[in-house]
Amino acid sequence: GELLLRAADGTVYASERDDRGALVAVGRWEAGAVVPLPKAVSSSEAAGGATGEARQPSVPHPVPQPLAFSAAEDDHCETAPEAYAHIVSLLRLVARKRGVPPEELRIWDPYYCNGAVARHLAALGFPHVHNANEDFYARLDSGDLPEHDVLLTNPPYTHPHPERLLAHCAASGTPWLALMP
Repeated sequence: GELLLRAADGTVYASERDDRGALVAVGRWEAGAVVPLPKAVSSSEAAGGATGEARQPSVPHPVPQPLAFSAAEDDHCETAPEAYAHIVSLLRLVARKRGVPPEELRIWDPYYCNGAVARHLAALGFPHVHNANEDFYARLDSGDLPEHDVLLTNPPYTHPHPERLLAHCAASGTPWLALMP
């Protein structure tokens, strides 16, 4: 996954923010490599700027792993938790129309970054999210798609990603939500 290095102090941050908007530190840059922190911490805690008790991230944040596919840096960003909170009512509607309780709704986000979508949706009551470090297009080409009730994604915006995603969604016959401008 994508990391942000703060050169001034060597802190390495994940490509997402916690639900308070703070960057999430996942390690330190030492001798040309990321040394993971014992636990993910908010940017204010990592910088030592918090007064009193430090705020913890909203959900656990693992150290990003190398991607199983190539991705352009500008296309590789996590979606903010607020975006998922805004569509909870739509996901509940999909669950009702599919005849499953919301907590059993199977969601597939085919574009992996660092797995934040699964953590954010689980925190909102949707624990069955398939968002794996795998090549979406290879899965499409093979026809081996994960079982899902709805496809939900904020896709990369560069060509050909939106076109390929929307072509798949239109032909799939499965409900889908694309978080796009």
